[in-house]
Amino acid sequence: MKKSKTIGIAVIVLALMNVILLAFLWFGQKHNKRLISGGGGLFVLTEKLGLSEDQKDQLAVLREEHFQRMEPLRRQSHESRDRLHSLWASGGTTEQIDSLSANIGHIQAQIEKNTFQHFSEIRAICNPEQKKIFDQIIKDVLRQGERREGPPQRGADQRPPPRRR
Repeated sequence: MKKSKTIGIAVIVLALMNVILLAFLWFGQKHNKRLISGGGGLFVLTEKLGLSEDQKDQLAVLREEHFQRMEPLRRQSHESRDRLHSLWASGGTTEQIDSLSANIGHIQAQIEKNTFQHFSEIRAICNPEQKKIFDQIIKDVLRQGERREGPPQRGADQRPPPRRR
C-alpha cells in the first residue's frame, strides 16, 4: 500500500513538473518570437545605445514612418519580380524583360535610399557617444550581410575535396 502511494505521489509530481516545463517553453517561445519578429533589432539598438525615453519615442516614430514608406516599395518589388518570373512560362520579349528588370532596379534603389535616410535619421537623434556605438553596430551588421551573400571564394590552391566513386 505504501509503495503504490509513493508511486502515485511521484506520478503527480512528475506531471506537475511537465506542466510547468511546458508553460515555460510556451510563454518563453512567445516572448522570443516577439523579440525576433516584433522589433528584436529595435530592442538591441535601444539597449546597446542606452537611449533615453525621449529618444525611444523619437525612434518609434521614425520606425513607423520608415515602415510606411517601405511597404509600398516592397510590394511593388514583389509584384515586379513575380511578373518577371512569369515571363519564363510565357516566353517574354527582351523588351519586357529589360523593362521589368529596370523597374526592379529602380525600386531597389529607392529601398536603399530610404534605408540610408532612415538610419541617418536614427543617428541624428543620438548624442556623440551613442553615434560612435551606432556606427559600430551598423558596421557589424553590414559585415554580417557581406558574409551571407554566397559561398566563400576559393583561391587557386583551394580545391574542392575529391568526389567518392
